[in-house]
Amino acid sequence: MATPRKQRILFTIPRSEGHRQERREGAPQEFEIIIPKEGSKEEVLSLIGDADFFFSERSGVIDQEIIAAGKRLKLIQRVGALYYDIDLPAARRAKIPVAFWPLATCIMVAEHLLLQILALKKRLVEAHRRATSGELWGHTPGEVTYEYFVYNWSSLTGIGGIYHATIGILGFGEIAAELSKRLKNFQCTVLYNRRRRMPAVTEAELGATYATQERIITRSDVVANLLPLTPETKGLLNAAAIARMKPGAILVSCGSGGVIDEVAAAQALRSGHLGGFATDSWAYEPPFPDNPILQAPHTVLTPHIGNAGLDVRLAEDKEIYTNALRVLAGQDPQNRVA
Repeated sequence: MATPRKQRILFTIPRSEGHRQERREGAPQEFEIIIPKEGSKEEVLSLIGDADFFFSERSGVIDQEIIAAGKRLKLIQRVGALYYDIDLPAARRAKIPVAFWPLATCIMVAEHLLLQILALKKRLVEAHRRATSGELWGHTPGEVTYEYFVYNWSSLTGIGGIYHATIGILGFGEIAAELSKRLKNFQCTVLYNRRRRMPAVTEAELGATYATQERIITRSDVVANLLPLTPETKGLLNAAAIARMKPGAILVSCGSGGVIDEVAAAQALRSGHLGGFATDSWAYEPPFPDNPILQAPHTVLTPHIGNAGLDVRLAEDKEIYTNALRVLAGQDPQNRVA
């Protein structure tokens, strides 16, 4: 008796082989995972006719020609939250459902960026130091009642917030999209820059406005770095760029180390030009002990932990196949957009 054919998932992943292997290992036994070497349109067209599902991670145009060639497709899924480059009308005509699957690891990094911004604006590190120092700051302890309390008993200054602030994001992919969604609740003005501008409808959904790098650097209350490290971005946020930032603006980063000149950031913090600095990634990891940013004021520094939860990454490798299992069970996919 012949072994039943497994359901085939054509999966384009423009990332490392290690990442691809993690996606293979997370797949349920019902599926055979086919990952083309380059993920080019030509490769996809040569393979999609025999695929039951088409998964595309993070990016890549899925146009009418690709959709028409997927005669067996039961689902097209974008692994990530940005699906503007999928031809939804063509999928509807072909009666192929389309869904997206947000990445837990990207959400974790977006949360970390939001933590960085709020911690700096609220002066959380300094507030903690003062609250736990044992110093009374000129006060005598008194029992708090309905009518008695001592507001800001350490006289901490410079406490702010992000309500109506301008947040500029350099590098706009999955992490930035998740961050932008969360900033909408703070009624921020979100500016973004990336190599290719997103469609107006996607910008409206995310509450983000395209801007040049220069406008983001010079106009933002918060500059958020999410750029990868390339020859073009290495040292992009150097002393000259930081000097063009608004006085008192803050700089946060969960992008690649090496994009920011850490020495220049430390100097700008000490001079008072930069209001705060936070990073989760470094030019050297771990940083050298004499790195001046380690002793600079108004910092929130973390050891590259934004998405470091192994349990979250392992769970993500399995969860991305949830919709394929739902479709096989006759259920509608979650996060369906067409």
